[in-house]
Amino acid sequence: ILIRIDNSVLNRHHTGVVAGMSGSPVYIDGQLIGAIGYGWTGSQEPIGGVTPLPSMLADLPPTGGQTGARLDQPLQVAGRRYDQVTISPRPASVTAGTLNLTPVASLLQADGLGPEALRFLGDQLEPLGMQTLSVNGGGGQVARGIPALVPGSAVGIQLIDGDVDLASTGTLTWRQGDKVLAFGHSLAQLGRVRLPMSAATINTIHPSYDRSWKMATQLGLVGEINNDRFHAVAGRLHAPAQMIPATFAIAGAPPLRVKVAQHPVLTPGLLASAALETMATRVTDNEDTTARVTFKLKIEGREPITLTTMASGKDISKEVATDLSGLLAPLVNNPLEPVTLESLTTDIRLEPGRKTARVTRISTDKDRYRPGEVVKLEVELTPFDQAPRLEHFELPIPDDAGKGRAKLAVGGGSSQPTLLKAVGFTQPDPTSIASLLDYYQELPPSNALVAALGAGPDQLAVHGRPLPELPPAQLAWMSSLENSWLTSSHPAIHRSQPLDWVIEGSEAASIEILAAPSLSIEPLFEQKKSPAPAAKPKADNQLVGLPGGGYRISVNSFEDLRAGDLDGVGLDAHGSLEPGFAEAPLGAPVAEVATALISDGSTVDVGWTGGQVWAGDQRLETGAGMVTALLRQGEDLWVGTSPAAKLRRYRDGQLAQTIDLPATYVWGLCAAPEGGLLVACGRPGGLYSIKSDGRPRL
Repeated sequence: ILIRIDNSVLNRHHTGVVAGMSGSPVYIDGQLIGAIGYGWTGSQEPIGGVTPLPSMLADLPPTGGQTGARLDQPLQVAGRRYDQVTISPRPASVTAGTLNLTPVASLLQADGLGPEALRFLGDQLEPLGMQTLSVNGGGGQVARGIPALVPGSAVGIQLIDGDVDLASTGTLTWRQGDKVLAFGHSLAQLGRVRLPMSAATINTIHPSYDRSWKMATQLGLVGEINNDRFHAVAGRLHAPAQMIPATFAIAGAPPLRVKVAQHPVLTPGLLASAALETMATRVTDNEDTTARVTFKLKIEGREPITLTTMASGKDISKEVATDLSGLLAPLVNNPLEPVTLESLTTDIRLEPGRKTARVTRISTDKDRYRPGEVVKLEVELTPFDQAPRLEHFELPIPDDAGKGRAKLAVGGGSSQPTLLKAVGFTQPDPTSIASLLDYYQELPPSNALVAALGAGPDQLAVHGRPLPELPPAQLAWMSSLENSWLTSSHPAIHRSQPLDWVIEGSEAASIEILAAPSLSIEPLFEQKKSPAPAAKPKADNQLVGLPGGGYRISVNSFEDLRAGDLDGVGLDAHGSLEPGFAEAPLGAPVAEVATALISDGSTVDVGWTGGQVWAGDQRLETGAGMVTALLRQGEDLWVGTSPAAKLRRYRDGQLAQTIDLPATYVWGLCAAPEGGLLVACGRPGGLYSIKSDGRPRL
């Protein structure tokens, strides 16, 4: 609905429709017809577009696109004649005689962000149609009473709260109980959301020929916006949305503390801009500086993850912010399951000067190798403003490596995915949040030197987690399975070592792997004919009564054993046969059984390749690739998971403790004679003792 607004404030300031007016209710003869939603850029005429109330009330309004309508009578505005009106989400090219209306801008007013952080945030939000504006000292929140919200009240969508304030302010159009409609257009057409809604007050109008805007102050949270659609934003009062508390600490300055709105598209950029602001107050763009950064992220239902990075040189603030955004975006936008961030803590340590080193040359001790040999790799690094130095790696070639050329690549930790791809490694897609988090935590920091060698046959991966150098028996068993969670990928042997420089550049080479020497194996015995079926052993003089009513039968040969009926018979590790379990299905299998434990003669604990544990009548979800070892110890169930070896202790079905082991696989668990646990690990092989402090000792 096209209207001309007769308003003393607009007339006094000679402005058109003002950013912040969106959502202002429009009445004809006392009847609400809709809300101001559209304006005309570059005009001082108060011509506006009204979003009809029925469109705002619709459950699913149409998505945005350019629409138009011819006018019954031409319209004269500022000396120009218009006979057609178009409405588009953004300013568009139109023919002469067409008036183009666009939504009144979703202007995000920022208080507490400097120019660099504001530019970074603007680059993140501009593709969504949101504009940012600095109002340092003029916005933010104030401690004053929150007025009753009625049509015409100022309301905001609060994206950042705390030491930084970022909000888009508009007007409440309609209220029914706790349900409200506002803005008369979308914030960014995000659909269903849970964004904080705040009460606001208007301080003044800032006139502009391009488009005027209202300077607003947020008064406090009053509810949540739960729908962001083309015609309006909808929300509910008294239902505060969850925000993410974040702290950014830097030595020599007070920490920056904020709360950030939870949304997969918005959150990464919002948190990254706060990180950039923290550094920008202490770092000069034209001066070499080194930053050592630690991110500690808490995800709902998961243990905290800690990631480190290092940046050095000029303009490193944006580099750290980009690292944080690059970490968060794939996590909160993953296609596997929703992720709720609970908190973020960032610790930044600054040092003067530049600490970078470039990879300038690599060489190997020879050109040709056989399977089982070790490639001795020499890497020349040239630190900034220093003489070159040498670093060394030893990369073992697998015994089953195939004949042919194999690629080598060396670079920094931040480029590890690129290096692995260069040598032919195919990273399996993660199939769970747990595997995605494991992938992040296994990434080396930017100050690590990484060497990768593409050699060996294809390796297996379970639920997206590679299973390198499996023992032959495990490899044969798993290769025989046909399941969607088990995939094959080209392997890469890679090693990393931390250094005191950010590693830049990369180098590549190749080596030749020769065929393995052929072996001739003579059979230990030759079976000339199939043995005749053995008769069942006679029971005379062979059944011996046992305490408690059991019996033991002496079996003198394997043929005797095979001739008997083994259903319901148990065989222990010492060769004794005792009454055992009769074969019966436990239920619908979720994967393949990887390990099983009979703890007390009546309970079977089963570990599955999908990472689940069936502990009696309980079902435990470890989030790991597969369960490879189990041990009952009193009231506790110890669960060993692989790859990325971990021990998990459960009590009464609840996770009580997690222990990280410096290995890839957990192959065995047993109680130690002197107390505690003994844990057998693989890759690298080792036996670890774990006492009450939970620290593994080799």
